[in-house]
Amino acid sequence: MGRKEIDFFDKWNRDYRSGEIDANSVTGRLGQAVLGEVSLLPLARRRIVEIGCGTGWLAGELIKLGAYLGLDLSPEAIRIALNRVPDARFVASDLFAWDFKGEQFNVGLLVDSISTFMDQNGCIAKIASILEDKGYFILTSVNPFVYSRMSWVKPPVEGQIRNWLKRPVLRDLLQCHSFEILKFHTILPAGDKGLLRYTNAPKLNRMLGRVFPTSWLVKAKELAGLGQYFIVVSRLNR
Repeated sequence: MGRKEIDFFDKWNRDYRSGEIDANSVTGRLGQAVLGEVSLLPLARRRIVEIGCGTGWLAGELIKLGAYLGLDLSPEAIRIALNRVPDARFVASDLFAWDFKGEQFNVGLLVDSISTFMDQNGCIAKIASILEDKGYFILTSVNPFVYSRMSWVKPPVEGQIRNWLKRPVLRDLLQCHSFEILKFHTILPAGDKGLLRYTNAPKLNRMLGRVFPTSWLVKAKELAGLGQYFIVVSRLNR
């Protein structure tokens, strides 16, 4: 990546991920979903690598689940991460330039980062190369159907890469690199334009809430593909 992209991520991390993450915020709930999936993996000892770890906002919980290494393009993010979680390992590097010196992991994480890669095929290939056979890969990515129907989402600014992947493309990308998909669903329903203007209308949801539990309504939207994030759990079968 070039200087403009690094500058963008340095600023973005300072502005949005340098402080404490509210557990009830979208970011906080996304993080809890990822942690839940990691904790369910049937591994005696987890060796975790997180690509695009940002400011280490998840690292403090991930090191409780196993050995951890976080990598991010942004030097500013890694500086914040080292202060936030001094017991964790962090590396400031472009993924493609990183020399992992033969080290392998059995859990790979890519949380809300795949859309920032110009070479998404190369990104997945690199992650596959640092995972051991039968290692697990957990990925989250924005759901284009929902994000394109959220009024607060503005056009990308200078240095911002936004390569959103539709479900079939993301599935094919993983499978072509020998990842067996174990779970693939959406989480955190949102959106206020088009169809989603109606499915998320407060009045309609209050009426439905008199008949169905709120948790049921949320789950139904997620299963229908109306969550703002994809979450995918896969296993490498070389």
